Amino acid sequence: MIEAEGIAINAEIHDRVERTNADGESRYYLYYRYEYPEGSEVRSSIAVTPTLFERHQVLDVIELKLLPSEPPAVVIPAFTRDPFALRGLI
Repeated sequence: MIEAEGIAINAEIHDRVERTNADGESRYYLYYRYEYPEGSEVRSSIAVTPTLFERHQVLDVIELKLLPSEPPAVVIPAFTRDPFALRGLI
C-alpha cells in the first residue's frame, strides 16, 4: 500500500469551505496545517465529498503520510484509497 511507505504525521484542520462553481454545483474543501519534519509549518487543502466535509470540523486532527518522493508529497489515508490514492504536493 502506498501509505505504508510514508512517515506518519498529524495535521490539524483549520478551515472548512463550501464553494459553488459556475454550474451551481457545490465543492467542499478542508484546509489543514502540519509541521514539516525540518520544523516549518505547511498549509494545504483537499477537495472532499460532502460526507467527509460534514464528518470533519475545524481543530480535528487527521493523520498524513509524508511520502519519500521528490518533490515531497502527502497522502491522507482517511480520505484516499489505493490504488487511486491522491497525493498532495507540498
